[in-house]
Amino acid sequence: MAYTIYASFIFFLISIVFVPVINLLSTNPKWHKAALKVHMAWARTYFKLALFKVQIEGNEYLEKNQQYIFCANHFSYIDIAAFYLLHHGKFIGKSSVGKIPIFGYFFRKMHISVNRASARSRGDSLRLAKEELLKGFNLSIYPEGGMLVKEEDLPYMVNFKDGAFKLAIEFQIPIVPVVYPNNFLIIPDRSPIRIHRHDLIIKVLEPIWPRSAEESETQRLKVDTYEAIQSELLRYHPDKVKAVD
Repeated sequence: MAYTIYASFIFFLISIVFVPVINLLSTNPKWHKAALKVHMAWARTYFKLALFKVQIEGNEYLEKNQQYIFCANHFSYIDIAAFYLLHHGKFIGKSSVGKIPIFGYFFRKMHISVNRASARSRGDSLRLAKEELLKGFNLSIYPEGGMLVKEEDLPYMVNFKDGAFKLAIEFQIPIVPVVYPNNFLIIPDRSPIRIHRHDLIIKVLEPIWPRSAEESETQRLKVDTYEAIQSELLRYHPDKVKAVD
């Protein structure tokens, strides 16, 4: 409990400094790259002052001038903040994020929201994602659909949606699988929220390139990305491997 109070205090203290700057920069699309860099500085400052031991593996796979679509497992509320330890880019996230006080403002202005219950919203988010890719931004997507997995099923993911992989094929850019093996241990999806001391590990896997522009390539790319992330999660948590009948 003491660490939860400390880490939460640092979170709000750092946010008071950084979030107004991000909100201001988010108001003008020309300033979005600067806003995303400030967000990276926010994340790095927070995790350092909150005494997290951060371990990033696989950065050697990322080339400076290559555009990517990052896909990661989504088991914890800390996932989005952790992503900004890795890179700066635009997020596709559920529309409810835009309702969060203070933080929701820059999400609505700068990132891409989607209401998966609405076909129109899904179509709009896909169109906006294409626009951001054309501007040269990276994209970050939780291909499970933005819903946290039930605790009893961790670390198994749910099935991926197609959107990230269709974009990769259309633009012929690689998918980068990203694994958060411990985030669900740091902030479990329970009430009340507790923050626990665990190493924050971000594992970047080798980019997976589309092999063709054919629509059938969507399934292959989706399966390969899912299997790469899932196998790595189980490598970190071998005690969770389910027996095969």
